[in-house]
Amino acid sequence: MTEPTVNPFAAPEAPAVLSAEPSQPLYSRRACAVTTFFATPLGAAVLLGINARRTGQSVPGIVGIAVGILVLVIGVGFLPFRVPAIGLSIAQVLAVSALHDQWFKDAVLARAADGIGPAPWWHAALVGVAGFVLQMLLLVALVLAIGMDGLLEM
Repeated sequence: MTEPTVNPFAAPEAPAVLSAEPSQPLYSRRACAVTTFFATPLGAAVLLGINARRTGQSVPGIVGIAVGILVLVIGVGFLPFRVPAIGLSIAQVLAVSALHDQWFKDAVLARAADGIGPAPWWHAALVGVAGFVLQMLLLVALVLAIGMDGLLEM
């Protein structure tokens, strides 16, 4: 008898859907909203990506939408008429909150029914603070670059 041959070109045997661990807590809508306010949608994209991984959803898709929200808001900033900055911040928070509700509301409610609370708020606060510090460092670098140019001309 001959042994069965193994096809080296066969597709690997992998589950069709990413496995979602139901016991891991998810970040709440409030945590994502506060992180958006302090660290832009890029900070919230980190939390949304973690939620997506924990629920077995597409991480690049959700993070891409959050980045798209930021790009849209930056684009609105280039419109010829003035838009108040607080209005743009509120729009970002509302957009990320709606994204969270659309993708994770059922999973958060199901985990709450199972007795699993939200992820620790201080994780989200750390992401918010890190994003805020990064923004300030970039702003200082920009001011120094522009300021140094002015000093060299004197």
